[in-house]
Amino acid sequence: MKKILTAILVIMLSFNISFSDKRGHSNSYYIDTFDVYYKGSKISGANAYSFKILDKWYAKDNFNAYYNGNKISGSYGNSFIALDYGYAKDNYNAYYKGNKINGISASSFISLDQGYAKDNYGAYYKGNKINSSHGNSFIILDHGYAKDNYNVYYKGEKINGAHSFSFKVINNEYAKDAFNTYYRGQKTNR
Repeated sequence: MKKILTAILVIMLSFNISFSDKRGHSNSYYIDTFDVYYKGSKISGANAYSFKILDKWYAKDNFNAYYNGNKISGSYGNSFIALDYGYAKDNYNAYYKGNKINGISASSFISLDQGYAKDNYGAYYKGNKINSSHGNSFIILDHGYAKDNYNVYYKGEKINGAHSFSFKVINNEYAKDAFNTYYRGQKTNR
């Protein structure tokens, strides 16, 4: 009789643990046995059994991804991962703060720093493609500056006339190349 009671107790405890401990929660998301909530509102259609909180903003289940509790249209939950600085991706698309970024190569897409990201073909600033950028050689410098083999950028905007080969950040928002000095991406008077 004692063995039967012990077995029943173990089964009850394991059932309770499996439904409470593995569910998880964050300050914004909460997962209970059957439903998922974001800041107190039920997320319609979210699969509580497969739901995973990825970071403060992103989450996913086996079918969809979510940003701030809202389903991300066209996302694939089974391959969705949160990156850094508001970026995320799945096998087919990349996203910035829950919005799809058009024209990217998801397989090579990575987040960098200071709002920048890149794929093999181009660079992005806060989810927007940087025109004339070259992803394979794109690097972050500092204080909002970045460059590739051909151009220099400040907060996602190309700095016309700046020479990539000699460009370097001096301090805070000052930078220089072989010919000019720049403050917040603008050429200064010499």
